[in-house]
Amino acid sequence: MSRSSVKQIEEDEQIIIQELMKDSRQSPQEIAEHCRFSRQKVWRIMNKLEENNKVWGYTAVVDDDNVGRKTYFALLKAKAPFHDKIDLIIKNIKDQKKGLETKHNIYLLGSYYLNGVYDWLVIFSAENISHAKRYQGAAQKEYGEFLERIDLMESVFPLIKFGKINPNIEQLKEFAIE
Repeated sequence: MSRSSVKQIEEDEQIIIQELMKDSRQSPQEIAEHCRFSRQKVWRIMNKLEENNKVWGYTAVVDDDNVGRKTYFALLKAKAPFHDKIDLIIKNIKDQKKGLETKHNIYLLGSYYLNGVYDWLVIFSAENISHAKRYQGAAQKEYGEFLERIDLMESVFPLIKFGKINPNIEQLKEFAIE
């Protein structure tokens, strides 16, 4: 394959990724129309993106208030070294259906290994702060020997979530302090 062909394939992939990030519910036909590609080309590229783990999956952006939940952020600071806990962390993430999340009615929305003051960011949804704190306590118990601290924050109002602007963005004005 020529260098220009590889470059063109990569450019086409990026165009489709951008469309999926705008709205992952679009059909291949809709994406094809927006990108001026054939439906078959879009389908082929989408399948390749999934096979190569460039696209991990598709998700819904949920309005927490309308479903009776809140989003929480747990910032974790590890004690060095923690390499002996990595296998446990990976296992627990893979087995999340059996883990702390299920026991505490938690939906794990994201987990990120960070560079900076904190080492991990865990984003999760819970019914209320009480459930979030129980989950925090369970995580402290499970991983406490390698954690220096866990700081818990509650989302008050999402402006943008997974690239989507909150349709109720005007409500932000209610939080403005005069």
